[in-house]
Amino acid sequence: MNELADKFMHIMGNQPLSLALVVMNLLLLWFQFKAAKSYEQSRKQTVELIVAWQKESQAIMADCVSKENLQAILGALERDRETYRAMLPKFKDEPSQ
Repeated sequence: MNELADKFMHIMGNQPLSLALVVMNLLLLWFQFKAAKSYEQSRKQTVELIVAWQKESQAIMADCVSKENLQAILGALERDRETYRAMLPKFKDEPSQ
């Protein structure tokens, strides 16, 4: 393994442009890794903030309407639905002419 590293360094020492290219590629890989890590952390923080905001909004909305009022509204909607169903025309099983 040392021989391979020695040969690599000897070749790169004789060709500084190739050495610069290798170093640039390594730096690019490092930069890509750091950028992806930063993006992941940013997304995680954003998701946590959105979830916290939604929980707060749900808590506030839950206190806006009392349970009794909500039950009264739902009961009225159910009665309206039954009334509208009764108003629908009854279809007979006769073939149309």
